[in-house]
This record gives sequence, C-alpha cells and structure tokens, in this order.
Amino acid sequence: MEACRIFNGLGMTALRLTVPYHEERRPPELERAEHLVSSNIGRTIQSMRQAVLDTRAAARWLQLQGFERIGLLGTSIGSCIGFLAFAHDAAIDVGVFNHVSGYVADVVWQGISTQHVREGIETDLTVDELREFWKPISPVPFIPRLVEMKQRPIRFIAARYDLTFPLDLSRQVIAEVRSHGIGLDVVWLPCGHYTTAELPWKAIDAWKIATFFRKHL
Repeated sequence: MEACRIFNGLGMTALRLTVPYHEERRPPELERAEHLVSSNIGRTIQSMRQAVLDTRAAARWLQLQGFERIGLLGTSIGSCIGFLAFAHDAAIDVGVFNHVSGYVADVVWQGISTQHVREGIETDLTVDELREFWKPISPVPFIPRLVEMKQRPIRFIAARYDLTFPLDLSRQVIAEVRSHGIGLDVVWLPCGHYTTAELPWKAIDAWKIATFFRKHL
C-alpha cells in the first residue's frame, strides 16, 4: 500500500494485486503464505500460473477503464510473476522488477528464505531436474519473447547482499537479457533482500521505481 500512496502522490493511479495464498487469499488453516512456492511441484506451477493470469486480467481491466499506458512493478516472487506477465502481454508498457533471478528452482535451492522448500524436494529431485520442471514459471525461457515484441522500457533492481535472490542469480539473468540485445536499465542497491524494506534503502528503492515510471508512462 505504501508504494501505491507514493505513486498517487506523483499523480499516477495504482492498482495493487494480492498473489495466491497471500493475505486475504490465504486459507485460514495456513499460518503463512507457503503454498505459492512449495515442495508440491504441480501446485507451485498452478499457483504461479494463476498469479500471471491475474496480472494480465488486471492489465486488461485497466485498459477497459480507459488507461492508455500501464506500468508493472513486481517485487521478490512478484518480480518473477510480473516478468512472465510482461513477456506475454504487450498491453503492459513498462516493467520494473525488484529483486531478480532467472529460475525459480535456483532461488529455492540457494536462497536462505526457501530452505524449507528445498528440504521437501532434495531427497527426490536434483536442482537440474527441478529447474526443468519449473521452466514454465521461470523468466529465462521467456526472455526471447521480448525480442519478438515491441521494445518497452525495463528496469531491474537488485541487492548486492541479497541472500534470498543470491547475487550470482541476479547477475545471470541480467546477462541473459542483455545477450538478446534487449535494452535493460539496471540498479544495484547496497543492501539485502529484506533490508530493502528498511530506511534508507526503501526510500532509494521507491525513488528508483517511481522516477522510472514517471519517465516512461
């Protein structure tokens, strides 16, 4: 909600989406939003797909309300969801992705926040197998789609001390996008994944997001 207030203050209308299994979409029997990405391979694919469909439906609804230019902001797992929507929907004019990585499987395998997910998988699958299974919900396989679409402004924001979306994974997806000749603006913040939400980093992050949208929307 804080991001929405910032956008509103800059004269931009903002719509906030809640992804599956989070907040009001979380079943009462769950203590945390653990079903969006979990050791259940199929449910994770289904949940991520639903999140992308919701995002695209929101973009379509905004168009029907008369909004001519649409920007998309995704943070953490939302950056993956947002990128998938961006790569499939030309109705989205600008994309800002906050914390970035190329494969969901690698984040689960290396990130400290998803070790419980890895523990439920690693006795049965290797990371290479999981990467193959989760390709449909990972950004890298869909990067070539951007080449086929109209050029749109893209900003990646990554944290140099991120232990949830590790640094090498962010560097890899940045290099992959640029290897296709796609214009990409990159911002590095000298903080971690969760400290991005603390001052002064959240103020810097908000400024980098808002100014990019102001420039291109």
